[in-house]
Order: sequence, then C-alpha cells, then structure tokens
Amino acid sequence: MGRGEWEGAGDPARHSNYVYGVTFSPDGKRLATAGYDQTAKVWEVESAKELLTLRGHSAAVLGVTFSSDGKRLATASGDHTAKVWDAESGKELVTLRGHSSDVSRVAFSPDSKRLATAGYDETARVWDAESGKELVTLRGHSNAVFDIAFSPDGKRLATAGHDETAKVWDAESGKEMLTCPATRTLFTA
Repeated sequence: MGRGEWEGAGDPARHSNYVYGVTFSPDGKRLATAGYDQTAKVWEVESAKELLTLRGHSAAVLGVTFSSDGKRLATASGDHTAKVWDAESGKELVTLRGHSSDVSRVAFSPDSKRLATAGYDETARVWDAESGKELVTLRGHSNAVFDIAFSPDGKRLATAGHDETAKVWDAESGKEMLTCPATRTLFTA
C-alpha cells in the first residue's frame, strides 16, 4: 500500500459508518474525524495511521474540533452532549450537559478557554472549556442550530440555523447583535 492511503474495508482503523465531521490540528499533522459509529478518531496525516479512537458518546458524533494549541479536542453528539478530550492520550476531560437535543457542532474560542456548542434544541451555548460550566445560552433561532464559530478576537459568535438565518451574538452576554436572513435561490440547469 502506498504512502497516505486509507486502509481497506473491514479494517478496525476505519469508522464503521458515515463520517460527519473533519478537522486538522493547528500544526496540520493530525486529522480528527467524527463518526456515526459513536466515535471520533485522530489520524496522522502523513501516513493515514490511526492514532486514537475516542469512545464515550452513546450516539453519533456529529462534530469535532481541536483547541488552538492542539492539546484538546471537542466533540458534539446526538446524545445531547459535547465532550472535551486530551488530544494526546484520548482521555475524556469533561462532559457538557445542557442541550435537550442533538449537539451538532462545537467551536473553541481563539484562546481555547471557552467552548461553544450548537444544538438542535434551537440554542447555542458557551461553556468554560476546563470546568464544563455553562456560561451563557444563546436563544433566538426558531429551529435547529447547525453550526457555530467564534470571531478571531473571541468577542462574537456566529450561528447558522435551520430557520434560514445566520446570527451574530456577543459571546460574553449572549445578546443577539445581527440576523442575516437567507434568500432562496432557484437553481436551474
């Protein structure tokens, strides 16, 4: 097998079903994947070798992200939780509980001190990434929140929802600052 090729079907290193999320480590040397098989995996990019399998969720892992220093990983799951893991050992560090439905995405703040989660329960939440304490709940979407991102300075959050809007929030207070409504476009051949 050539350099960088993924193993064949049935290989224990593979996810056993859909892969929902993927992210590079900050140094670009590792890749993390989120799977329907209730696991997240960490791979060496150069060789495609599996380094870690993170087990602990009881439903599909829908999102995964590295902290800015690459030392931690966060996962989002259909089991209504997010988890923070040690990215070297695979040890589970904290479980974030508060969403009443699937957690679709996770995002670390630029300084990695906070973690934001997006949920199918129409909320986004901001947590202390070490203690797991919920700091603020963002309410304003009228349907599932699919994605979330911190601004480069960590002062704002952006969310994307099934309600056909993107919103910008103050990351400290949770105050909604801006709503961008989607426009429907009809594509024709």
